[in-house]
Amino acid sequence: MSSPIPKSALPELIRHFVEKCPACGSTQPVGLVEIIKDEKHILLARLVCRACQSALLTRIHVLPHGLWGSVLMTDLEAGELRRFCKEPPVNLNHVLDAHTLDGERLRHLLSPPEKR
Repeated sequence: MSSPIPKSALPELIRHFVEKCPACGSTQPVGLVEIIKDEKHILLARLVCRACQSALLTRIHVLPHGLWGSVLMTDLEAGELRRFCKEPPVNLNHVLDAHTLDGERLRHLLSPPEKR
């Protein structure tokens, strides 16, 4: 189920939500907006700053009393973000398992599937 905000209004909402680029400080940073995930109360989008071309990831929660969210820089492309959204979340056991792997095995697991 998508958010209660009409799809056509999402890019403009995101432009108003992201007031300043964390990389360059531009006060009108949002150029390209790619909606990655639009669920009932959560919106995930990838943005590109007009001024410095930095890629930004924003997660906005649509709540009964308003909006809440965060913005961070990313090096991931939209396709990678969509793929990761389909994966189960990383849990504590995954982190502990990663710490017990030797370097070669860890590099193998982190390599792209086509290179394994």
